[in-house]
Amino acid sequence: MTKPISIDHMEFIEVDGLKIRFQRNRVGAGIPIVLRSPWPESLYAYQRIWQIFGAEASAPLIAFDIPGFGQSEDRLQLMSP
Repeated sequence: MTKPISIDHMEFIEVDGLKIRFQRNRVGAGIPIVLRSPWPESLYAYQRIWQIFGAEASAPLIAFDIPGFGQSEDRLQLMSP
């Protein structure tokens, strides 16, 4: 069984004035693989496949919460499917 995403490795970055939560595996030299959290969930939707993707990918792996979900901040104008 794969390990779940560890909350200890979460980071935040400011994008357009919003604090966005993300995680990356910091390995690989290729084009990054980006996993956007599915609407209306958080990046924890990837916890079962994170280790598999990380082990298989030769490129960096990045997952993030879209604005308003998980621990990313929201803005009313962005809260629409």
